[in-house]
Amino acid sequence: MRSIKGLLYFVSALVAVSFGSCDKDDSPVGPEENEPGVELVAGSVSASAFTVSISGTFSGLSKVDLALGKKGILYCVGSDNAEAIFRSWQEGKDNSECLVFQSGKLEGESYKGTIMNLYPDTEYSFCMFCQKQDESRVISAVSSFRTLELNPRFNNPRADSVRYYYAAIKGSAEIDSRDASYCKGGLLLSTKENGSLGDTACIFSESGNIRSLRSEVYGKLLPARNYYLRAYVSYKMADGNDQIIYGPEIMFTTGSLDDYGVDLGLPSGIKWSKCEMGRQDFENGFDYHRLNPYYVYWGSVNPNNYSEGYEFWDAENESYINIGNDIAGTQYDVAHVILGGKWRMPTKADFEELIAYCTIGKPRPTSYVYRAENYSMTTSTQSAIITGPNGNYIKSRTRSCWTATMSEDGIHPYTAHYIYDNDKDSASIELYNEYDRDFTFMIRPVWDPNM
Repeated sequence: MRSIKGLLYFVSALVAVSFGSCDKDDSPVGPEENEPGVELVAGSVSASAFTVSISGTFSGLSKVDLALGKKGILYCVGSDNAEAIFRSWQEGKDNSECLVFQSGKLEGESYKGTIMNLYPDTEYSFCMFCQKQDESRVISAVSSFRTLELNPRFNNPRADSVRYYYAAIKGSAEIDSRDASYCKGGLLLSTKENGSLGDTACIFSESGNIRSLRSEVYGKLLPARNYYLRAYVSYKMADGNDQIIYGPEIMFTTGSLDDYGVDLGLPSGIKWSKCEMGRQDFENGFDYHRLNPYYVYWGSVNPNNYSEGYEFWDAENESYINIGNDIAGTQYDVAHVILGGKWRMPTKADFEELIAYCTIGKPRPTSYVYRAENYSMTTSTQSAIITGPNGNYIKSRTRSCWTATMSEDGIHPYTAHYIYDNDKDSASIELYNEYDRDFTFMIRPVWDPNM
């Protein structure tokens, strides 16, 4: 009897142990159910807008698992289902919501890792993990953090060296150094107040070093106009769209046209502009090497826009479209459209008056220096002085200009050309009617008191 009772007791105990083992294997191992002695604890959390640094400890692991096991952080967006997401990963199941950060630095049992490429102002859940050499996985309790809202500190932008067609614009934005590489900083210039990227009023935008934004705007500004400048910071959202934060805005006005014209004492009373359209310094016209004068087709009001071809050519009939014999002051007059008021293109008669009453100087070398922060350059060109009856003068490039007058053949507008005769050592301005309308020439505007 004793031997039978002992055998039954032994079998009963064996069955109980076997059932206990099955219960343990079938149940998911949660953060609080890691094997005895193994403890993963998340410590301090320091988040910026795009990064988070998390410290923790891995205790109770064998030396082999501590040295060679895969360790890091599991994280996901939101917190409602985080524990189930992490347990699913622990069980070896794929889950696209579970993001694995397997990096960082381990010293002894102390760990620190920095997760990057997060999204600002977003709630995340996370836990520590270790995948041991036997492929079993252990995780810590679930914690959470929230990234900071990106809040750049903008310094007031400014526009320096503002002139007729040019401005040097500057600005800056200060953000946490941990977030700088995830953002783009830029300057936005608009023709309307509170303009934004993508507006038709936006005439210039450029990204650069977020801490020192600067650029030079040339060829897009027009005289006597108000412009609105502000810095911005942009970054990518989770949906792939750009989030843009704008800084404070300033307004500046380009050079007034009050001193644009020079009275040469001509009988008509017209004033000639100090320089060709598009030039910066209307005193000499040669101080800025990047800026060329506007070159246009006859009748076109789109300076330097050659890619689309001449808009007044009828390809079907292979002929020019008639836009008038005198386009001065009309919708086809680029000087009048851009400068407005009493400004217009010069006519053939205006040049004839200039030739009759003014002294045309010989060409002479003109040097000018362009200086930037880190370099300077010297460039030379040719210019000539045209002096009026009253002693006032204008400087001219030794090149050709359109007039607003069509010649008698109805095909070739008149052009004015500076000519220097080496044999006679004399200079003159002469009028020709031999160039097609889709040649490009400069414009020398005049101010007409009778308009």
